[in-house]
This record gives sequence, structure tokens and C-alpha cells, in this order.
Amino acid sequence: MCIALVFMCEIDVQIGNGRLNYINGYVSKDHDAVDVGLGEYVQRGATAPWLATYRLMSKSTPCIPEIAIRMAQLPEFEKSYSQVLLFPPQPAAMVDLSARQKGNFSAKMYGFYLQQNNIALDAGVPIAESFLVWHRCRQYDTETESWGFRGGQHQRIHAQTLVVACRYWYELTDGYVGQFALTLLPHRCARDILPRVSRHLVSMQNFAGVLEYLCSWRYAADRCIKGDSDVLFRCDALPMIVDDSGRIEDLVGTEGSVVFPDKWKAHGYLVLAMKRDLQYRGFRDDRLLSFVLKMEANLCLQMRVERAGDEIEYERLRQEWDVINRPKQRNLKWSTEQAKVLSIVREGIGMEDEERRLSSARWLFIKGNPGSGKTAILLALALEACKQINVLIICPTGYLVHKYKSMLPELDGVENIAVDTIQSVLKYKRKGADSRVRWTPPSALRRIDLVLIDEGSQYENLEWERFFGSIKEQPHKPFVAIAADFQQLSPVVSGGLCEKFCNRMQSVEMKTVYRSTDPDHLVFLNRIRIEQPTREILTEYFGSRHWKKESLEDCVQKGMNIARTTENPFVWLTSTNYGAAEVCRAALSCLDVHAYLVIRMISMKGDEFLLHKIKKVMLFFFL
Repeated sequence: MCIALVFMCEIDVQIGNGRLNYINGYVSKDHDAVDVGLGEYVQRGATAPWLATYRLMSKSTPCIPEIAIRMAQLPEFEKSYSQVLLFPPQPAAMVDLSARQKGNFSAKMYGFYLQQNNIALDAGVPIAESFLVWHRCRQYDTETESWGFRGGQHQRIHAQTLVVACRYWYELTDGYVGQFALTLLPHRCARDILPRVSRHLVSMQNFAGVLEYLCSWRYAADRCIKGDSDVLFRCDALPMIVDDSGRIEDLVGTEGSVVFPDKWKAHGYLVLAMKRDLQYRGFRDDRLLSFVLKMEANLCLQMRVERAGDEIEYERLRQEWDVINRPKQRNLKWSTEQAKVLSIVREGIGMEDEERRLSSARWLFIKGNPGSGKTAILLALALEACKQINVLIICPTGYLVHKYKSMLPELDGVENIAVDTIQSVLKYKRKGADSRVRWTPPSALRRIDLVLIDEGSQYENLEWERFFGSIKEQPHKPFVAIAADFQQLSPVVSGGLCEKFCNRMQSVEMKTVYRSTDPDHLVFLNRIRIEQPTREILTEYFGSRHWKKESLEDCVQKGMNIARTTENPFVWLTSTNYGAAEVCRAALSCLDVHAYLVIRMISMKGDEFLLHKIKKVMLFFFL
């Protein structure tokens, strides 16, 4: 239609079938190509040419109704609700008025919520809604910098169901506890859910503050609860909690009595409320169990901090848990190949002449056997360059991201090093119009001058194609170094494209293996990189290394003895989570039979009664 309007003409669509229709002078008419009848669709193996072409162009297999909806530019799903986003802020960031005013729209809406609560409390009216419930029927107006009702006040007009899309942090972090309390527990100010009296760790300030706030609650008249800072709210303003038996947890008590007599009770209420929130969001049972156990450990640690004998012991605990223990920077002696890599990258990122930079080779392939120092040289490149430029380290998995972050030492400029997975890097976008499209070359890469890629053999073709295109479209031409051994693990779905690209780059091969000094082990590694090992080779290599007659506990104990002797960790690799759990239980049984019994009880996915029984045992051992 667009072409017809531009050229002021009529467009006739044709397809070729090798025959010329002399009657109308066309190869094949539009009405022949697009047949609206159903005959060809109900026949097996018959696919219309136009449908096959559409599927090839869209790289998907839509059905006829989907194509009709897309061509009509109609939405594929009709939502029965209207949503508004909420990014819950952290309580510590919402204490000051200036922080709420300078924050995003969620922080400003939180400021309006506190303002209305204070007005109501000063008039003697209890708080009737939590921040999440209050936000459901209100939204922020960017033009007037104020809030307004969604769908009319109290939904007086007919409209869709109003919901709030709330994005919390990862549930095992302390930030999730703070966000949950800020959005679902009524309060007068953000300082209410931060610790005021009790000793606490900075890394657990939300957890400690929420417990302290819950322990300050007392029952008031007219089914209300009163807390610190003269906050008064109705009981029905709290989130509705349903236990495993289907019974609604209702807070009922006499006026003036405490709601939670101790922190165990307050902790149980808080964990049950958060657990129900995670269940409503579709979390699996094993993930919920991990969350519950993490909260139990938080309580044990918090009570241990509160029981510190004096300020010296309290400060020692804070140093052990709050301080990031970064490794010391090592001054390594580089091999000839590693020194060559350092020289090439230094020259690549140090070019001041813009024309020379644009015409030079901006890609480097670092190859070598396992343990040849590829990861070590990438880390050294990042630490050397971070003092002047921004560096991005890309990894295929989150585990490797964590490994790199744990190896970053305390160094000036280390904050200029970003470590992320390739999936996250491909979503790097600046604010604004970039976020409105499904995929676009990451424009935020324009601030990166050095890109280091590890384990290049594990990237799928689509990821690598998009990443390569994103780098090529950057006007400042960042320098890219790729470390890979294509004889190692390959991608699950598709691979090989990265290897083709790397074979066309300038390359440096690492020849010295530093990871092991065992000659038999090195020979075995080189053999299996080239071909599948035979049974004779496996028998020869695993002769004394195969512990097949001992029990799992004996093998674990032997590994722990080796780790104690060599002062290096002894790592167990298992193919399933169940196998990993069995190794952990065996290790606990070697350490302490009582701790082993605790874990055995916890591993039985029982009900809440079992967890409450375990509390007393954990309290005995860890406190």
C-alpha cells in the first residue's frame, strides 16, 4: 500500500511457476497465489506458496489466523487488565525527602503515599492500605509531576482490571526483604523498617530492621495495630496470608498486648508472607525451600550479631560479613606468547591517531590448550586497562561471571571493569527510544573501549552473529580479544560461527600449560582433545584415580584429606542435583554427625512443623 501511494499506481503481486499465461499477460495473478479457500490447507503435505514465503521471511511458522491478525495490525492478545509498572525502591534510599524527589517515578509515588499517610495519621485516621494496594489505582503524571487516579476515582467508569507489575530483587538478597516490607507492610516513613536499636550487619540491614519493626507492633482498638513512630494501621491493610492447610492467618489479640512476643514469631510471620508472595509468582518448591532455609540462616546470624559480647567482637563480625574480601593483585611472570598478547592489546587501545585506529586490526584471537593461561591474560589485560578506559568482560555462563568478579582485586579503576554474560550484553541499551524495539545493536557499548571474551567456543551462532554486528556498528571501533579452545565444550543448540570468525583474525597461541604439573594428566588431556579415548587409555589413566571400592563417605573423607594436605579445594563434579546433595551430606557426616542429622531433616521436604522443630536444633549449634 505504501508503494502504491508513493508511485500513484496499482500493484499486482505475482509468483513464477514456469508458465506464461497469454490470456492476461502475467505469469500468475495475485488471486491465484493467495487462495482464500480451505481446500489446500486441509490436505496433507500441501503448503501454499505464499504461506511458505511468509514463514521463511518471518523465520517462524505462524498459522493462518495469526497471519490474518498480523496483516490487519490487530493485537494478538486482548488483555483484560491495565497495568502500571512499579520498581520498589530500597528503604535506605527513601529516608530523605530529596532522594524521593530526585528518584524515578516509583520513588516519587512512594513519597506521595507517605504524604497521604502522615496527613491521615495526624488526623487520627489509621492507614488503610499498603503502598502496593495504594499504587494499584493511581499512576504518576510526568507532565504535572503529580499522581492521578487510573480509570477514574474508585473505578467509577467502566474500565479494565487495574494491576501493578512489581519488579522485586532476587529473593535471596537483603534487597528483596526491604522491597517487600516497603510495598506490603504499612508504615509511616522508610526509617520505620530500618534498624534503630539492634546491632546488625550492613548486608542485612533490611532484614534486621523489618524484624525490629514487627516486634514493635501492639494491638490497638478497632482491629488496628500500633507500631514505632506512632504509626497506626488497620489489620486488613496487611497482606492476606493463607497457610498450607488453607487457613487464613489473622492477627487477633487484646488491646495493648504485643503482636509478636519474640523474634522467632515475627520471623515466622515474615517468612510465611514472603513465601506466599513467591508462590503466587510461580516459584517451584525447591526454590521456595532454599528461600526458607536462607531466611532461617539470616535469623541465626542476626541473633549471633546481637549476642556479641562487646563492641570489639561486634566490629569483628561486621568485618567478617560486611567487608568484600578481594584477592591481592599478583605480579605474574608472563611467557613469550602472553607478553605478545599484552603488547598487541596495548598498541590497539593506545592509538591516538583516529585514522590509524579505524584502519588497524581490532580483533585478536587467543588460542591454547586448557590451563595455558588464557583466562589469566584476559584478567591481566582488564586490570591494566581499567585505569584509563572502560573494559567489558563477556562470559557464556553466570558461573564464569561470578568467577571473574571474585578474582578482581582491590585496585584503582576496578569499578571500570564490567563482567556480564553475552545474553545480557546484547540487551545493553540506552534509555529512550532504544527500549521500544525488540532487538537493536547495544548502543551502550559506545562507552566500552576494550572487550574481552572468554570461552569463545560456547557461544551459539545467533548470539555471536548479533554480537559481531553490534561491535562492527560501533563508530569508535573498540578493541576485542577472544580467548577460546574450540576442542572444548561446544554450544547446546548451534555453534561454529565464532570459530570461523576467529580463524580470520590475527592470533596468538598459548603453548605452555600452567594448570597442572602431572605429566600423565597433561598427556591424557592432549589425547582427548584430538580423539575419543579408547578403553585401554581410560583404564591406564584412571587406574589409581578410580575410587570404586570405597563408600561415598570414605571417598569424600579422602578428598577432604587431600584438600587439607595440599591447601587447595577438592572439587566434586556431579551430573545431577541429587548427586551434589549426597556429596554434601557425606561431607557433613565427616565433619559433625549432629549437623548431618540437621541437614537430613531439612532435606526431607516436610511441612512447616518440621522446619519449626529444626529451629531449636540450629539455634543450639550455630549460636
